[in-house]
Amino acid sequence: MTALLEIRNLRVNFGGFSAVDGVDLDVAEGELLGIVGESGSGKSVSMMALMGLIDAPGIVSADALRFAGQDLLTMNAARRRRIVGKDIAMVFQDALNSLNPSHTVGDQVREVLKVHLGLRGAALEARVLELFELVEIPGAKERLKAYPHQMSGGMNQRVMIAMAIACEPRLLIADEPTTALDVTIQAQVMDLLARLQKERGMALVLITHDLAVVAEMARAVAHQVAVMYAGQVVEAAPVDAIFSQPRHPYTAALLAALPEHNQGARRLAALPGTGRQAACSRRAAPMCRPAAGPSGPRCPRWPIAPPAAPFGAFSRCQRRQARMAETAAVMRAEALARHYRVSRGFLRGHTVVKALNGVSFELAPGRTLAVVGESGCGKSTLARQLTLIEPPTSGALFIDQHDAAHADQPTLKALRQRVQMVFQNPYASLNPRKTIAAALAEPLLINTRLDRAERAERVAQMLQRVGLRPEHAARYPHMFSGGQRQRVAVARAMMLQPAVVVADEPTSALDVSIQAQILNLFMDLQESTATAYVFISHNLAVVQHVAHDVMVMYFGSAVEQGPKAEVLKHPLHPYTQALLSAVPALHAADRRQRVPLRGEMPSPLAPPTGCAFHTRCPLAQPRCRVEAPMLAPVSGPATTTRRALRQVACHVVADGAAR
Repeated sequence: MTALLEIRNLRVNFGGFSAVDGVDLDVAEGELLGIVGESGSGKSVSMMALMGLIDAPGIVSADALRFAGQDLLTMNAARRRRIVGKDIAMVFQDALNSLNPSHTVGDQVREVLKVHLGLRGAALEARVLELFELVEIPGAKERLKAYPHQMSGGMNQRVMIAMAIACEPRLLIADEPTTALDVTIQAQVMDLLARLQKERGMALVLITHDLAVVAEMARAVAHQVAVMYAGQVVEAAPVDAIFSQPRHPYTAALLAALPEHNQGARRLAALPGTGRQAACSRRAAPMCRPAAGPSGPRCPRWPIAPPAAPFGAFSRCQRRQARMAETAAVMRAEALARHYRVSRGFLRGHTVVKALNGVSFELAPGRTLAVVGESGCGKSTLARQLTLIEPPTSGALFIDQHDAAHADQPTLKALRQRVQMVFQNPYASLNPRKTIAAALAEPLLINTRLDRAERAERVAQMLQRVGLRPEHAARYPHMFSGGQRQRVAVARAMMLQPAVVVADEPTSALDVSIQAQILNLFMDLQESTATAYVFISHNLAVVQHVAHDVMVMYFGSAVEQGPKAEVLKHPLHPYTQALLSAVPALHAADRRQRVPLRGEMPSPLAPPTGCAFHTRCPLAQPRCRVEAPMLAPVSGPATTTRRALRQVACHVVADGAAR
């Protein structure tokens, strides 16, 4: 098959540092190439070089960089711009930072169509609306006038996809397109990309750290996977060969770090050190020559030889080839609610949006409560209540037996030290004008009496614990990759050794090996300090590994909660069943039968009557449309604590029809 994209010996250097070091890739018409690897491995930089987006002091060189037989390196800038954006399009990782905050999302899609296709007037408006509907943005016509900050992360990512496919490109590059999405939206986005590829014969390069996503996506069309490390492709092979018999030690280590491979184990098989720890050369594979320092080589197979390579595959490997005691709850929520008064528009009055509606739970020291659900279900609103960023509209929140809702200012300040948060977007939560050392030392400066030297020592210790080097302390946030920035955010949350950490998607931007290190760090701290976690995540494989209890949220309310083993292995609520069925799996035997969800979550401005889920539920009954179910205990294995009680809000389950 003739290559649509041909890359030979691609190199990208930044002031003597080789971000990409001799990459060779081929992508045929209609083919899917998955590129996986740690943060800093060169995945995104390789594709940015193809798009012509490497700025000074970056220097791009290659023996060949051809698209459809045209040499992109030798053509002039005007001709290259006519290709990039139209025939080659890219979905960037961070949708919110990629979109212009001063323009509506509709205007930004219009701009692409005006520049590359020359559309105007009614044809332009019809095409923009068609694209929004194609990527399943609810209320598409009204959302055209929205600004990026008015939309959720998932919706912004859909806008980015709409912009990328607007001109029906021959090659689409998707750089972590589902990083910040919950599993149901992730499944919809990946299904959309797969359908577009099949219908239009579009080639797709999928960059991701989620190996399960690339496995499921690639198997659907039986294509290739390339594994990158330290700027080089260290292994490339058909998807089944990569996941069933990895030949390079790094590939095997990435797979071993997945939570799916470690169910029931308290520690994940993390790679030691960091991705740029190694020196790269043509004489040795990147992992084989460690830089000076105490960490030693990262290779987990030294000196075991890898298995033989199948035909058509490539591997750059130069070898031959304590349970916690029951204690009082450190945090307790009782019917916690948060409502917002929202304007309907000029002369139309106001309405009340119930973002959080009657959530209750108990959290003991050393326990982890995982909160899961789609974007817009109220997870992040709950996080803001628990961290005392916003006061609840009603209900009660107790921290260390103190009523936070009615505490005076000195008590409230002390309680805030006891609850810390890891935000979803580390770039937005870190001050770009402060060094990492200053950002990490700030909580100590405000809340402790440590002197400068003691603060610096604590900062250095925490950097080491989250997998960063001491010299990183003097750098600024923009100098780090997304995964490294998240590690800094985790370190900052841990600086005061809080009793409770609320982690809002703390691993969504991390590749699997760094994710494993961060999850291990969370669990190590929990074992040594009895820290309790509220772990908000759309990655149910991670939830299954770290959680003790699970709460499933929909439309601001908990629809199912209880012990992890019961909720995830034997889900009762139809929404929980749909969430779990949408989780991608490495192995066909582990995949659940897909439970499709009709439409989108209802608009909070026009909530449905009765059960909020009845508009999408495959088991909905007439009663569900008029009567809202209450979260109630269900029969199951005997439990002795209130925390372990299994509860479900569903008429069908209560009536026994779903069993």
